[in-house]
Amino acid sequence: MIKTYQIGDSDFQVARQRQAVRVLVLTPDEKVLVMTYGKYDFSVLPGGGLEEGETLEQACRREILEETGYQCRWISQLCQIDDYRKNEQLLQIHYGFVAGVSESKLAQNLDEDEKSDKVYLELLTLEELVKRFSVQQPHTEQQSLLRQRDRIILQEALTYLHQVRK
Repeated sequence: MIKTYQIGDSDFQVARQRQAVRVLVLTPDEKVLVMTYGKYDFSVLPGGGLEEGETLEQACRREILEETGYQCRWISQLCQIDDYRKNEQLLQIHYGFVAGVSESKLAQNLDEDEKSDKVYLELLTLEELVKRFSVQQPHTEQQSLLRQRDRIILQEALTYLHQVRK
């Protein structure tokens, strides 16, 4: 059963809802792919919104390829995070996944916003990612929610990986 978490203040009338996927992506040598926004000095897990008619798994595979340039080999859903953004009257439902990718890298396909935010890809060990997410300081309410979201997915992924490696 997939566990559901809630972040943010849900004490408002939701005007719109968006579904998105976020993925802890592992390379064959156990490194984690992380998107770092150079403009804000802030790192997040790869992912993004679902396109019309797309399944969660299709969205994960597309986002991994677009944002990292790697093809997904395997994928497993971890959790759901209901992210309430009061100032936007938005409920963003994030589906957290862990996935493994192939060794060969294709070209990234970042959108214009990501390019203007100076997004670049980093390879970190799991230990480095735990440290990054524990010391990274959010500068906005949105960054605070993103940090909470990604820390939940990281913890769920560590639990999952521990279980499958037994």
